[in-house]
Amino acid sequence: MINQQADPGATSTTTDASGAANPTPLPPDVQEGTSHLDLARDAFKQGDYATASSEINTAIKALPKDAALHEFRALVYFATKDYKQAAATLYAVLSAGPGWDWTTLSGMYASTATYTEQLRALEDFVKSNSGSSEGHFVLGYHYLTCGHTEAARKQYEEVLKLQPGDQLATQ
Repeated sequence: MINQQADPGATSTTTDASGAANPTPLPPDVQEGTSHLDLARDAFKQGDYATASSEINTAIKALPKDAALHEFRALVYFATKDYKQAAATLYAVLSAGPGWDWTTLSGMYASTATYTEQLRALEDFVKSNSGSSEGHFVLGYHYLTCGHTEAARKQYEEVLKLQPGDQLATQ
C-alpha cells in the first residue's frame, strides 16, 4: 500500500469476458486510508510532522491491519524523537513481517539530508542513553534498513543485553 500513489476516486481495473476493461471503484475504506496516507506523506516531506501524524492516524483507522501504515507512523515518531513510541510501533510491525528497504524509506523524505540529521539525532540519543533498549532497537532497525547489517547487529545485541530473551531482537 505505501508505495502506491492513490487518488481518492481511484479504481482498480478488471476485464470482462470480451477483454474490455471495467474500472471497479476501490472499497471506501481503502479509498479513505489511501487518501489520508497521501496527505500524511506530503506533510511529512514538508517537515509538518503534526499533520503527518494526524493524517496517518486517520488512515490507520480506515485500514487498521495495514502494516505499511503503521511503519510510516513509526517513521513519524522517529522524526519527532519519540523513540519509545517508534520502538513499540516497529516491534509490532516487524513481528508480523519484514520492514521497508532503503528505497522505500528514503522515498518518504524530500531530502536524504533530513533523514541523516534525524538518524544522527537518534545516534546521539543512544550514546547519551545507553540503557534505552528502545533507542537501540530503533537504531538497529534504521541501520538494517540502510543496509548496515553489522551496525544493526551490534544494536540488537545491546537490546538483548538490556532485554534478555527478546525474541525479535534475537532474529
